Amino acid sequence: MVVLIHSTPEYTNGSGTNLAALILQSVSRAGFISFFLISGYFALNEKIVSLKKYYYNRIVTIVIPFLFYAYIHYFMVHYDFGRSANALSGFFSITTLADFLHAVVIGPAFNGSMFVSLHFWFIYWIVGAYAVVPFVGYIIQRIEPSSRLKSIAFLLGVSWLHLYVNRYFPNANIISIPFIADGWFVYFLIGGLLYGLELNKYRKYAFVCCAIGYVLTVFLTWFNFSMLSIYQAPYGIDINMVLCVCGFFIIFQTLRESFLTTWVAKASKYTYGIYLTHVFMMYFISGYTKTATSSVIANSVLTAVVAFTLALIFCFIFDNLFIFKLIRKLKLSNA
Repeated sequence: MVVLIHSTPEYTNGSGTNLAALILQSVSRAGFISFFLISGYFALNEKIVSLKKYYYNRIVTIVIPFLFYAYIHYFMVHYDFGRSANALSGFFSITTLADFLHAVVIGPAFNGSMFVSLHFWFIYWIVGAYAVVPFVGYIIQRIEPSSRLKSIAFLLGVSWLHLYVNRYFPNANIISIPFIADGWFVYFLIGGLLYGLELNKYRKYAFVCCAIGYVLTVFLTWFNFSMLSIYQAPYGIDINMVLCVCGFFIIFQTLRESFLTTWVAKASKYTYGIYLTHVFMMYFISGYTKTATSSVIANSVLTAVVAFTLALIFCFIFDNLFIFKLIRKLKLSNA
């Protein structure tokens, strides 16, 4: 889904690609946000024995693949995908390494001559989220299952009040509403609160939530841009996204064991590497796939599929040859 976000054009007023944006972005955004729910579902309910081991192991697991693949991404972008005359010497250059580390410290928000990639913001976010997991998780785990839906409703109520007052009434003379956290962290918290609930009994409603959420996303995107001149798509903690994302999560969390679920489980360990590598793969192949047909929708899907496949192959090789072995050696046991 993340790959499809980056291969599909954004919705903009008067663009000839808006149909593709409405159809594909509306579903791919929900798929991406599902990762926040999944992360919170497991992370906030983990039994942590040692804070020292917990933080060390999380840093090792997150940072090592990031540094490895982000360096390759940095090199690819700054050295014309290995085609520049000094590409080989540049890859092993101390200057390139120093510039890369500088870019990592600066972060993805500052784009200039030295940058990693804006899509790496998620890595910085997840490091921050895991930094507070032991403390937030301690609270989440002590909320009774009977009170968890009420807690979710409270989080969403405050978030929606803040979101919609600021979006649709920006000049209203209203007392400032307390802001709990960014929308991504609210999804993270909701994921943690969904743990322990009997999700199977909500499965039949999940399909309805997905359908309603998707239709609302399409409509509200068009309505905001075309009718209200609010040039912001409803891709955050909006009601439509919450419906679609929670629906997706419940459907996949309650799937019965099958060939598909087995394959997804095996492939899931490569998803982090795919996220880190798919953008430079997409840069490399988009010149061919983006013009393959006369359909923007078909070209966007083709670009996503090819970039995902190449990234999966790339990560399968390097993760098994190097990354996983290094992480296993460095991680501490019994975290």
